[in-house]
Amino acid sequence: MGRDRIDWFGMAVVLLSSIGCGDQPGTSPTAPVSGTVTLDGKPLEGVSIAFVPTSGRPASGITNATGQFTLSTFGNRDGAVLGSHKVVLAEPPDDAQPMPGEPGWEKWKNRKARFAKKYSDPELSGFTAEVEPGKRNVFTFDMTSQPAALKPSRP
Repeated sequence: MGRDRIDWFGMAVVLLSSIGCGDQPGTSPTAPVSGTVTLDGKPLEGVSIAFVPTSGRPASGITNATGQFTLSTFGNRDGAVLGSHKVVLAEPPDDAQPMPGEPGWEKWKNRKARFAKKYSDPELSGFTAEVEPGKRNVFTFDMTSQPAALKPSRP
């Protein structure tokens, strides 16, 4: 299993782990959530985004050509449950992934990741969001391709 598949699998486990936790539509209030995902200020298409709440069912969506997303939890575009969320961004798996040794395998295997894997880990992504009722829950998540510069320490 390639590293990309393992990372995507990890995100899927996070998302699916709370599906069977008893939350049913209407039992956890939701609010509409939308926004934009960028890399160094430029919109990214085809990025999976998930809002993972401290309790309850996660919400998910995927960015369009302009980097915009709308989240769904229980139904199409119903938003996210109210409260604090850790935000996860990941590359969706390539459905056309060839098996090892098949034509195209080397190209797929060596494709360059568009952004750091840390963004697919809810503990490392650095992104959080507070979903509030009656508020405009619009968020921008700007990933960076370069690690943050280290600031010199002062004595």
